[in-house]
Amino acid sequence: MDIAPRFASRSVRGCGRMLAFCLLLVVLLAAAAPRALFAQTVLQGTITERTTLAPIAGATITVLGTGSTTTTDGSGSYSLTDAQVGGVTTGSLAVQATGYFAITSPFVITTLPTTLDLDLLAGGTVLTGV
Repeated sequence: MDIAPRFASRSVRGCGRMLAFCLLLVVLLAAAAPRALFAQTVLQGTITERTTLAPIAGATITVLGTGSTTTTDGSGSYSLTDAQVGGVTTGSLAVQATGYFAITSPFVITTLPTTLDLDLLAGGTVLTGV
């Protein structure tokens, strides 16, 4: 009868050690996790048509020098994370959309997130039916 309490106390101590090990493992994994898992929006804005100020859906925004791109949503909005801008605070964006002239615009990240609204002038390449 004396054996059961010893086994019970050992298993409780073993569970405590295992729990401590698991917590330590979680903390270490979280500290070593890639920055992309915790991506933060650093640059955002809206792309609009210059004369009407109508939002442009489907415009492509490219961070020059990184190859990272994003596309505007239905309301012309876009956002870029710190990983997408390459961790820099200054750079240039290239913006293009079918039917509009493409532009390049510099950016400077001063606050998080920095807002950069841009407008495009209608008249670029227009695709027609074949």
